[in-house]
Amino acid sequence: TAACCIIGDEILSGKIRDTNTQTLAQFLFKLGIPLKTIHTVGDDEDAIIESVRTLYQHHTFVFTSGGIGPTHDDITYAAIAKAFNLSLRVDKDTEQRLKVLNHTSNLLKSYQRMATFPFPALLVREDPSLPIPIVMVMEKVFILPGIPRLFQHLILSLQSYLERILISRGESCIGFTRMEVTTHQPEAKLAAYLAHLQTIHPKEQIMIGSYPEEDRVVVSIVGKDKTIVAKVAQDIEQTLQAK
Repeated sequence: TAACCIIGDEILSGKIRDTNTQTLAQFLFKLGIPLKTIHTVGDDEDAIIESVRTLYQHHTFVFTSGGIGPTHDDITYAAIAKAFNLSLRVDKDTEQRLKVLNHTSNLLKSYQRMATFPFPALLVREDPSLPIPIVMVMEKVFILPGIPRLFQHLILSLQSYLERILISRGESCIGFTRMEVTTHQPEAKLAAYLAHLQTIHPKEQIMIGSYPEEDRVVVSIVGKDKTIVAKVAQDIEQTLQAK
């Protein structure tokens, strides 16, 4: 399972809309890794520490987004180092990449802050064109920036790496399949039937949910076995037509 910690006062104040959660969820969905928990915390050291420690204890993979940059409120690296009793160290390679990208060496302190990572760590550079790596600590905590375009680019670059981890553990890389059935019947009328159907199919195999949209209800069927998903979707469609 996976979890995510979204970090930033601007998220909690409503100034910026969080899109990284959806990006991560869609990415993990295709890999067949269920995203189970999402925390949103401010630029507060204690809150970040509490969140990542809790998520680390309960999930296979933990992703963080935000709090990485040159300013005083960019404290994610330092907070995660403190959470796991790690040291902080400037990565000279990343520092140099940032200098080259910005064509100047006048902002040395800013570059050092952005290149000061918790150690020991694995710096994942699946896309060498990007100046900042994904910093992985404690073998499963992936630290990413909050800028949506950069977050998306980095997270997508991680696919092959995560697939190799899953294969090395003897786990499947088969992604989830989703099928939907639309009905104009009231959601309350469907409740008992869908609840009964979920008892027949364990949630580890199939997840069934219903979501009202204006004048219709969309029933979602999600699972890794395409044949079972298709069969359940067909059964639902036929049953709803008969009602």
